[in-house]
Formats: sequence, C-alpha cells, structure tokens
Amino acid sequence: MPSLLLFADQAMGKTHILEKFLRDHRSGSEFGSSGRVPVACVQMPPYPQKRDFYQEMLTALGTVVPDGMSVVTLRHRVRVLGPVAN
Repeated sequence: MPSLLLFADQAMGKTHILEKFLRDHRSGSEFGSSGRVPVACVQMPPYPQKRDFYQEMLTALGTVVPDGMSVVTLRHRVRVLGPVAN
C-alpha cells in the first residue's frame, strides 16, 4: 500500500499540510460506518512497537481495539479494514 512519512523540524507546517490533505480526501461517510476510509492518518507511537502501531492504525480506521489481541491478529485486522485499490 502506498504511504508517506512526513518529517521536518518544529514549526515547519507539517500539521497544516496534513490537515489540508485530510480535508481534501474525506470519506463519503463517517468513521465507523460501512464506508471505506480513503486516508488513515496516525501519529507514530514514540517507541517502535508493532502492537502500538497496529492499534493506532485500527483506531484511525474507526474500529474498536479489544485488549489482549495478538500482533498477528491486529495486523490481519488492519489489512482487512484498510483501504483497497480501485
């Protein structure tokens, strides 16, 4: 899946760029409904833990993340719920 990492010093406009991109690529429906979310925007966790990353992705996709799920299950849920190519 295509992705983008935005990295720059403080006060360089990263948040403004992301906010505009999200406004321009809104979903046709609200989060948590049956529609697909075209763009998932997450802030990376402070430490590189797979579990934290997948939990952040699932939250951005509008799902509930139950405690105690394995990393394999979390990764599978992200793949199933994530955007699909048209």
